[in-house]
Amino acid sequence: MSITENAIANRHAEPPVVRRGVPGWFGAMDLGGAARETASLLRDFGVVAASPEVPIRSLSGGNMQKVVLAREIALAPRLLVASQPTRGVDIGACESLHERLGALRDSGAAVLLISADLDELLALSDRIAVMSHGRLVGHFAAAEVDARRLGLYMTGVRHDAAARADLDAPFTPAEPAEPFTPAEPFVPSEPAEPFVPSAPSASVTPSARSALSAPSTPSAPFKPFAPDEERLP
Repeated sequence: MSITENAIANRHAEPPVVRRGVPGWFGAMDLGGAARETASLLRDFGVVAASPEVPIRSLSGGNMQKVVLAREIALAPRLLVASQPTRGVDIGACESLHERLGALRDSGAAVLLISADLDELLALSDRIAVMSHGRLVGHFAAAEVDARRLGLYMTGVRHDAAARADLDAPFTPAEPAEPFTPAEPFVPSEPAEPFVPSAPSASVTPSARSALSAPSTPSAPFKPFAPDEERLP
């Protein structure tokens, strides 16, 4: 599918993508209107593409995510469910997507953000609900919780049996601080005994002992070579 076909997938029966025909029936596709609408979305969301008619698979991961978000935001939804919106995208595209989601929230829409990126959740959310093993286990104000506390609830170490996530639900109360337990006083260990090298010793095998005690055989006296002429026959 082309970028245009993806960008108009959720409004293929609405102007300016189609021309109205007989009331109650879909009109003819306005290819020029669809192309202009797609080009406007690409420009507004900073999507880098050679043309709206190229296959969407030719785009980078970040640009594909931008196209999807642009398609959904173009309808000015009152509720947007965004599941892992920045997974696998680069830092620049991630920041751009965060800005768009924040602007949609500020315009009055409700955004349900589903993400395993705790930094993303803390940066974008007003409230955070934590689920573990299919159950709601915590409900927090994003400004009053940190990644460590969220992790304890995500892994099931802690849970709030009364947790609810509706708008008037109370937040999960803070846990009481653990009592301070002073560390054991340091007791130095006994000093090690100084190292005393052992006396040198040598062992002699019986064969070596007999070789040492046997008298040596005198060698024959050295006789120099005679001059060459004397050795000739």
